[in-house]
Amino acid sequence: VWVFDDDCNVGRWVSAQPQSRVVDKTGRDAYLCAEYLWDGEYYVQDFGPQHVRKKGEPRTVWQALTQSESYGSAELEATKVFKKKDEDDSLMDTK
Repeated sequence: VWVFDDDCNVGRWVSAQPQSRVVDKTGRDAYLCAEYLWDGEYYVQDFGPQHVRKKGEPRTVWQALTQSESYGSAELEATKVFKKKDEDDSLMDTK
């Protein structure tokens, strides 16, 4: 995860242990709650997809989801918990 220390004005990628998923009010993943070690102390913080990446990967989760060469819109659409029905504003379960 990318951690930024406001006091020192320094940021860096650090290894973290996921604790839980944080979802928005529609049930979609919004943040990853993770524990990390920073200057000898452990912290727990919520991280958005732009601040999370797999260890050794150059791209963040946000980049992986938004770059069309890796993921098409069909794959992204399939990950939604709910979809809109045609022109109707009601929601249907995709399961």
